[in-house]
Amino acid sequence: MDKIKKKIYFNSNLVFALDSIYFEDQRYRTLISYIKGNHIYKDSFEISCLYSYNDESAVQIQNEKFIDNLYLEYGFVEEKKVGKRAFHSFLYVILHSSNPEWQKRWLPRFEKECLETRLQWRWYATLCDKISIQETGKQIYGTQLASDEMGNINGTFMPIQDPTKVNEFRARMGLAPIQVK
Repeated sequence: MDKIKKKIYFNSNLVFALDSIYFEDQRYRTLISYIKGNHIYKDSFEISCLYSYNDESAVQIQNEKFIDNLYLEYGFVEEKKVGKRAFHSFLYVILHSSNPEWQKRWLPRFEKECLETRLQWRWYATLCDKISIQETGKQIYGTQLASDEMGNINGTFMPIQDPTKVNEFRARMGLAPIQVK
């Protein structure tokens, strides 16, 4: 591990830690998607034997604490300082949380970063939608696609609070318009 840190990460413990979180976060998401997409297992029971939500939940809580501590020490992580993957790792921990109260604490931080042009507004809109879906079952900006029972994205959007105004809201965030059924 020390050789990898020196060669790849130039002894940056911060980037190494964020990359590690990224791979952990994506491990189950990628594995389950691959298994379902290739019909390796036929039913959800077989898939659930490979994947434990409790394991993922414990890792997520640990990652949230890491991100909170990271923020206290360094402030909001910037892509230009840590690279794209490590930066996305920082954001994904926040976006993939199943704790809307914890996510809400990040909204003003996201907004501040957007106002100071260090973060794109699409990330703010995505966080708002993630929180809104957990609390109301509907999103505001149309950043979240729906998936079928096998986990395949089917090209439709998760329910939207106000389909008649979604493109107006998206325009405020610099997002392209969408077609909502």
